[in-house]
Amino acid sequence: MRTVVVFAALVLPACQFEVTGLTIPETDFALGGGADLDGRDGAPAQDLSADQAMPPGPDMAMPSQFLMGQVLPPPAAIVVLTTEGTQDWAHYGLSSTLDFNHRALGGTRIPNFEKLGTPPLGRLTSHPVGFTWTDGTPTLAATDTQAVVYIEELGNGFRWLIACEGVQRVARFYLGGYRARGRLDARFNDGTHTYSDSSQIDANAEFYAVYRIDYRCTGVKSLEVSWRVGEDFSSGGNMADVRVASVTLQ
Repeated sequence: MRTVVVFAALVLPACQFEVTGLTIPETDFALGGGADLDGRDGAPAQDLSADQAMPPGPDMAMPSQFLMGQVLPPPAAIVVLTTEGTQDWAHYGLSSTLDFNHRALGGTRIPNFEKLGTPPLGRLTSHPVGFTWTDGTPTLAATDTQAVVYIEELGNGFRWLIACEGVQRVARFYLGGYRARGRLDARFNDGTHTYSDSSQIDANAEFYAVYRIDYRCTGVKSLEVSWRVGEDFSSGGNMADVRVASVTLQ
């Protein structure tokens, strides 16, 4: 009898997580296919949806505290926040730079962002993905809004503090920028379990980025996430910026 071994192709995106006493560094797991995980070299975005991207399921043994991050391709359709944000969701800039809408029954798990830097916020309505919701406050419903809020200049950006609940959560950040390299940093606010990425960049035009953060933390800790202008490619009067549209929590 002859044994035949068959190898299957699988693509897993870049991720990083840290366990007490053990750090597994950022690694690209790519076995066949050659897909570009940020969806910006022509790879079709539908090949890897947010829900398909390596969810640590119940059969996957995870430590009591962990933090993992990855870049997802932009969604090909409207994001329905009511459906995706089962625990909470937030949207920024619906009608003005100060507008903060969120799930009415979400308990504000996702807070309004903290602005990092002194320049005033700006607002655009050009995000390539629209956002829809039917369970929000103070605005109950919105359909296909493409509004984003932005801040200019090197080092400036946004920061969120999301309280730990002792259970596994998935947060998605719908972000972007202009003539910049964006830098995303996530960590528990005691300085442990960190994830950083600065792969999202366009030196000449707009770019869009989606990050998925899987985590579990306990006690009085919070998940701290920031999105900043990490590198400035602007010239003349066109300033580099970073942008935020929405955050969801499952």
